[in-house]
Amino acid sequence: MPKKVAIFDMDGLFVDSERVYAEGWHYGFKHFGITPPEGFVESFTGHSAKSNDAKVAELLNDVDFAKKIRAVREEYYQIKLHNGEIKLKKFAKEIAEKLKEKGLKVVLASSSSRARIDELLSQNGASHLFDAIVCADHVQKVKPDPEIYLVALASVGAKAEDAIAFEDTFIGATAAVRAGIDVCLVSEQLYQEQSPFDHEQCQGLFNDLEEAYNYLEANQVC
Repeated sequence: MPKKVAIFDMDGLFVDSERVYAEGWHYGFKHFGITPPEGFVESFTGHSAKSNDAKVAELLNDVDFAKKIRAVREEYYQIKLHNGEIKLKKFAKEIAEKLKEKGLKVVLASSSSRARIDELLSQNGASHLFDAIVCADHVQKVKPDPEIYLVALASVGAKAEDAIAFEDTFIGATAAVRAGIDVCLVSEQLYQEQSPFDHEQCQGLFNDLEEAYNYLEANQVC
């Protein structure tokens, strides 16, 4: 049966924001003369702001110092945002429009705050693409917990088997399958590394959203 709902992650999947977040964290650490362990900043991908702040505070053993680094990172991000340097990912707008044309409900399910989501989508003229938006403000537990996906389904009155999810991290993909939803893992990095998500509900590992869409259409998933 063709899917009736498409649920998208935002950071790193729909919007090229994870790259800027990482740049900002490195900038923040460098600003204070700190060199974090190799891979430390990269481990933030897919996690909530609260979780990442806790990691920084633990690394420095100083909550207030961690807040200062976060503030520098946020300043870096805002400059990039207002300079129009944080764009939609390749084929993001097109896939949402094509799925809506097919009659699917299109939902955003992000661990970011609603304020962060609104500014990114507004900056890129993409707010109109979603029938519903579910975020960290609406749940008690963020990904990999399935709550955000369960709320996303409820927001459009859908069942898990009616939905297809799009994620760029194992954390997000885990949240989707824990909610009983089929998922496409879309990540250029994971694709290059050939690191698939080994789960029967994973439709495949794709280099970009266009490749994922073409696969789903060819196999009459949507």
